[in-house]
Amino acid sequence: MIGNSTDLFYANAMSENVLKFERRPQPKPPRQTPPWQKRLLVILAVVAFFAAAFFYYYLTGDQSGTLG
Repeated sequence: MIGNSTDLFYANAMSENVLKFERRPQPKPPRQTPPWQKRLLVILAVVAFFAAAFFYYYLTGDQSGTLG
């Protein structure tokens, strides 16, 4: 006879109690923004700035910067 079930239980429990030395997984590099998205973001920021300046002067009617 090979052994009873308690012998098999203790054999499995002891084999799982061993430290397993494994390499750490390689960290994933951070995702980088593609150059075209950076360029698009800069263009949109410039357009938004000029639109905000235009609507500020359009709505306030400030004429101090004009000649005449």
